[in-house]
Amino acid sequence: INDKKIDLSFLEKEKIACYGGLDLSAVNDLTAFSLCFRKEDLFYFIHKFWIPEETLKERTSSKENINFQKWVDNGIITTISGSVIDEDFVIEDCLKLAEKYNIKEVCFDRWKSKEIIKKLSDKLSHIDFIEFDQSLRNMSEPTKDYEKLFLNGKIIELNPCQQWQISNVKIKPDANGNYKPIKDYAFSSKRIDGVITSIMALNRAKLQRAEEKTINFEDVLNMF
Repeated sequence: INDKKIDLSFLEKEKIACYGGLDLSAVNDLTAFSLCFRKEDLFYFIHKFWIPEETLKERTSSKENINFQKWVDNGIITTISGSVIDEDFVIEDCLKLAEKYNIKEVCFDRWKSKEIIKKLSDKLSHIDFIEFDQSLRNMSEPTKDYEKLFLNGKIIELNPCQQWQISNVKIKPDANGNYKPIKDYAFSSKRIDGVITSIMALNRAKLQRAEEKTINFEDVLNMF
């Protein structure tokens, strides 16, 4: 669902629990952090994207990515000074998001994440940090779940950069019907990082809801 009239301020005001997905880029590309909130049968997403200033210059000169500078100007993408991602900068922004939203978990791919996750977990001890395997086998069902909810209008996605990334996704099932988001080719400048983090965050949000229902059911049984 894409409706610019939707006001997402209630996510903060109502302290709705959310679940994060963090995906670190290569040192000089887009890094993504997505938060998934569930209210009733809808899933709302908030995203934070970072890009080095030098990479931004390359993106704005590319015909494929003409909106990058506009997204930066509108605060949709945050630039980091220099030519590489500064992890301390990312950490500070994540801390601000943790102050604003009721984050319960953050899942991450272990690739190049050891140091930043250690720093975040030290500063945010009340949040669980969960390793999320991005292999085809592990990503397939969560990808299909995200796809189904998206097509059924159950995902509220207002971020234009994220909408662009969704449009970049290609699906190529293996012989067993397993798949996860991929780009046209490995070195394509079209990004899908936010899709990966959204799938991760959605999966944790749904798993947590399932666990809560199980706990509530057991509590009822213990009453008798």
